[in-house]
Amino acid sequence: MNQPNQVSKEVEADCGFKSPNTRMRLKRSERLSSKRLKTANHHHVVNGLVVDDSRISNLPDELLHKIFSFLDMDDIVVRTSILSKRWRYLWKSTPTLKFHITYDCEKSKSASFVEHILFNRDRRRYKLETFNLKSDQGYMILKWIDEVTMSRVDELSLHIKGTLPNEAIIQLPDQVFKSGIKKLIVQYPMNLFHENMLLPKSMCSAEHIKSLRLRHVKFPEGDSDAHQLILNCPVLEELIVDKCEISHLETLTISTPQLKNLKLYTDEEDINVCQKIFCCPKLTSFYWSGSIKEKFIFKDISALTSITLEDFSVEYRSYNDNQDELNFIKRLLEEAKVLTEMLVNFRQRHSLYPPLSRPRLDKFEQKVLALPTASSNLSISFPELYSD
Repeated sequence: MNQPNQVSKEVEADCGFKSPNTRMRLKRSERLSSKRLKTANHHHVVNGLVVDDSRISNLPDELLHKIFSFLDMDDIVVRTSILSKRWRYLWKSTPTLKFHITYDCEKSKSASFVEHILFNRDRRRYKLETFNLKSDQGYMILKWIDEVTMSRVDELSLHIKGTLPNEAIIQLPDQVFKSGIKKLIVQYPMNLFHENMLLPKSMCSAEHIKSLRLRHVKFPEGDSDAHQLILNCPVLEELIVDKCEISHLETLTISTPQLKNLKLYTDEEDINVCQKIFCCPKLTSFYWSGSIKEKFIFKDISALTSITLEDFSVEYRSYNDNQDELNFIKRLLEEAKVLTEMLVNFRQRHSLYPPLSRPRLDKFEQKVLALPTASSNLSISFPELYSD
């Protein structure tokens, strides 16, 4: 029977490092090991269950990698080592790396753990398909970007859940958009202490990104004279922009020839009047959430079939009777020639405005239904009003 200290040394020796949560994991491992009884034919008992070492060890790598893709690297390195010796080395070839670093983790150990995994992978033999980092420490996000992009990663997901007041402004490196990444997710927290993460100008012409999801980040500076930014990614098919900062721009043009799915979420408190120009000939689905304050120009949305206006606010504004919202819908209906469905989901913005009455909403709906449409096969629906 293995002794607890032997298990600890064995795991550390094979893995070559201690992860941020290794001590806690190893204590669990030691308790588990004390209950493990070796039997004949590579069988052992773990917490009363008979486990066949040979059958576990003989599982194909592809299946194990699939299982690993759902686990944090901390779990893969420590927990799987208990079940099979062969599994102790599979982290070097797994195509999916997931890290979750919290304030509870010691900073230096967290960095050492991630760096050990990254720099000890055999990236020449094993392609890195997915890198997922969730961290409460914003400054750490840039430490490993170069190594990740050099590993030819397909999907990069960065979730920053917290920042410190004294942290400098974080700018995502150009290499992220110049590499072969196909799917990029960047989520940054809303923070009162400093500006949002800044995106580089290279995001506008990324050649390989097919899916781009952005939350609470700042778009790059536009043209120095006109403050115009043109997003022209040749293979981009999905774009989600969630409450991102564009107030420094006068015009944002989305001119993406392959874009099919576009979702835009606006910040209610943003009084920005940035003009948005859409030239997306293959766009089929358009989702908008928030109030209508900006100016819109739809140059080419000829393939659009579905529109959802979620959290569509209808304010009590007697001076224009919600003409901004009506004009927005009017432009969409005039340009979307094959549109089949539009959903307009109203909500009461906040208690500062008088409550919306059913007759008022009915009047607005009647105006929408009376608007001219370019499509002859269109269904418009209005779910029930809801409030914040």
